[in-house]
Amino acid sequence: MEKPNEQENVKKFLACVRQAIHPAVKSASWLLQLMIPISLAVTLLQRYGILSWLASYLNSLFVHLGLPGSSALVFISGASAGTYSGIAAMMSMPLTMREATILGISYGAAVMVELEKKGIISREDANIVNYHLIMSHSMLEDTLVFAATGISAFWIISTRLLFALVVVWGRHGVLHIIHAPKAQR
Repeated sequence: MEKPNEQENVKKFLACVRQAIHPAVKSASWLLQLMIPISLAVTLLQRYGILSWLASYLNSLFVHLGLPGSSALVFISGASAGTYSGIAAMMSMPLTMREATILGISYGAAVMVELEKKGIISREDANIVNYHLIMSHSMLEDTLVFAATGISAFWIISTRLLFALVVVWGRHGVLHIIHAPKAQR
């Protein structure tokens, strides 16, 4: 027989699920309506050689970004139909890991800018997130590589997390002190 507290927790959980289902289905439907046509369009452009033709004209420009000319399609769709359409285009293209990383970082930054423009996050919060991302970048990959050489994964992760926290929150604290009104100092 279940304890009353466990029954209450199950009821709360089910209430959360019921509350989340409608918005989740609505979001998934919206994403699918956007991503399926764009993915299909990119695939058709590849299949009929149009993407290669476009890339030949844009390669000289995009090579300076470390990207193939065909990635222009990602930027064009993202600029015209929004961030998620750019991501859909990116996911439909044959990209190397390096190219996908460059585009992913670009789109991560675009998502942060979009959230800031909509007032969902402040510039300060966006900066904190960006500093955390910079300090924690490729933590999993680096840890796996070094652990394979015999270095303790615990020490790699704990040291990187410590430095990330010190740098990000240290910077946050310094900026808070610098920008605090004189009466508070």
